[in-house]
Amino acid sequence: MDMAQFVLHRGGEVILTSIDAVKTSWTDAKEAFVDTFAHEQKVTELINKLADVADEEKDRASQNFIAKYIDEQVEEEKNVKDILDSFAHLESHAIAHIDSKLEQAR
Repeated sequence: MDMAQFVLHRGGEVILTSIDAVKTSWTDAKEAFVDTFAHEQKVTELINKLADVADEEKDRASQNFIAKYIDEQVEEEKNVKDILDSFAHLESHAIAHIDSKLEQAR
């Protein structure tokens, strides 16, 4: 809703459309994180497109607003990549390691 509020405060119009159902079942935990990483990469791509438009329009307010989402996506991709790396390096202990990492992130 943060983005919607920003658009409304700038005099824009927010149009909400339907969202396709997402996958809710995986063969194992690793597959879920592979899909999560792909999703985060897609989100990053979409946010970068918004940043490109803000740059082209020389819209400083939007550039500043979008910057926090760019930073957040760097962190989100890193977090998921770290978990995927855990699967690669600690195959037999990955779940316990991931639980530990997620607990530390809280």
